[in-house]
Amino acid sequence: MNKFGESERARVVRFIEETKNCKLVKLGKRRKFFVDDTGLHWWVLGGVPNQNGKDGWHGIPAEMMDSERFDAEGTLVVSVWDGPTIDVFAGPLERLFERKESLYLVLTGDRVDYQFICKKKYESLDVQGKGGAIIFTLPKLGSIAYQEVSMKGSEKDPGYRRPPHPASARRHGKSAMTSSRALAIPRGAVHAVIGESEGWYVAECLEAAIVTQGRTLDELLANLRSALEMYFDDEELERCGLSSAPRLVLSYETFAFAPNA
Repeated sequence: MNKFGESERARVVRFIEETKNCKLVKLGKRRKFFVDDTGLHWWVLGGVPNQNGKDGWHGIPAEMMDSERFDAEGTLVVSVWDGPTIDVFAGPLERLFERKESLYLVLTGDRVDYQFICKKKYESLDVQGKGGAIIFTLPKLGSIAYQEVSMKGSEKDPGYRRPPHPASARRHGKSAMTSSRALAIPRGAVHAVIGESEGWYVAECLEAAIVTQGRTLDELLANLRSALEMYFDDEELERCGLSSAPRLVLSYETFAFAPNA
């Protein structure tokens, strides 16, 4: 299955620059957020169609959505890589801010994200908030003819295995060499431990810095899946040594003996 990554985002950025006659530069270290030569923001998001019934589940860091220094001027761009083309949709960024209260608010590790879902039509893209309600629609800016080409020995080669990320190896207390052997065959599962705390069910993921909670197990599972979808975007699955469609394995942690009254 195709994944919208940095190569696809770079093509969309070039398309915007050519179409709008501007130059985009990354906003600090943020790979999805850009500013043009007039100072306006361009938030460039992307996905592929029909992932779990959605055409993209996107998140915006709360620190950007809640910033008092940002006046919301700019353009929201959402692209959908559909087979041989990347369809590009765009509209005023302020519309996202106007409907901020309709977005999901999700805790991922120590980061809080505003999230929304997209559903592509032929000439437009519906942006959906809580409960799947359509909060606004983005018109189609254009399409990019694009077909991924596999190159032997490169990251596009199906047999290629990315070397482990050094930080990941250190985080799990293993040397890079040990981790490389472990990642030679992608693991097929993400693991999380569930416990209880003050009336809440709490889940902590072992492969990523994700902690989330819910009043019921069903709510906890829904929140955990949403957080995982946000965390494992683009290349994170490969960096963590996971297969492209990992299972979720849950362990329930409780007292071995009944606590004293």
